[in-house]
Amino acid sequence: MGRLLLLVVTAQVLHLVRAGCPSGWLKNGGDCYYFQGTKTTYTQAPFYCDSLGGAFFAVPRSSSENDFIGSNVKYPSTWLAAVRPISNPRQEYGQYANYDSTTGNVGDDYTYMYPSQWKNGNCDGKRSYICESKARVGLTCTPSSYSPSLLGDTTKCFKIYYESTATFNQANDRCKSDGGQLVVFNNEVYRQDIDKAFKDLSVTSPENFTNNQFWIGYRRGDDDNSNSASFSWLDGTTRAVENWYPGYPTDSTNKNKVNCAYIFPSRWSTVSAFDAVVGKQERGYVCRKSVGAAQYAGSASLIGAARDFFLSFLQTLQS
Repeated sequence: MGRLLLLVVTAQVLHLVRAGCPSGWLKNGGDCYYFQGTKTTYTQAPFYCDSLGGAFFAVPRSSSENDFIGSNVKYPSTWLAAVRPISNPRQEYGQYANYDSTTGNVGDDYTYMYPSQWKNGNCDGKRSYICESKARVGLTCTPSSYSPSLLGDTTKCFKIYYESTATFNQANDRCKSDGGQLVVFNNEVYRQDIDKAFKDLSVTSPENFTNNQFWIGYRRGDDDNSNSASFSWLDGTTRAVENWYPGYPTDSTNKNKVNCAYIFPSRWSTVSAFDAVVGKQERGYVCRKSVGAAQYAGSASLIGAARDFFLSFLQTLQS
């Protein structure tokens, strides 16, 4: 019995070393990441991460890491381990930051990530989506569930469909049934209004989000395999506004057509640490530790379990 358990433990330890990260963790570079499926307050996040074998509350340290984290978060609004001290408002942990242009320089702010920038993916993938329509009379939006955005002499209306997913074409058909189409960004004010809606919505209803990626009405033809110039808005609008994440759009291949644009969590904003309401706000969070530390923690756990079993086994023999 003892030899059998030893073989099982050894096999599991070797599996940990080969895999690099424990079950439930994702590997990126030399680190393991745990994307929490539960929410918590900003101040509690470091303690929950520490309870996972000494993991750290994570903040992206590079554009590629920010891309990785934003592509895997469980909630559209996710706390990041970055604060902006009063003594130096733009200082964060490390040198990388991805704050939006509307974030102020208020000291001691808590940082979070929200959907804003664009990537491109396979048009047949299932994602949530954003629809738009024109106001029918004055500022009145139809359907009434849409929100208005004032753009000079005109008003656009939009709705973030966050409780359902669809392919690009299915999403646009759903928007057409509302009398509109997938959102077209032909104005920077309009884009910022939708950014604000994401900030507000991700705090009030994050548990209802079924997907953290959202189709927009921007795509290229199936025969166009590269460069952003091939992308066009569904209504023919000139490319007046673009908000691609660095490194995107990526090229399509014959085996992997990635010709439709979507919004994903990547941009950073802040909320005041001195606001009592903010102190109670719960958002997603991410824990990180090095591959070596993760392997050690996993191996130590298995060895500890084996030790406890052997002690119990010896006590049984002696009784």
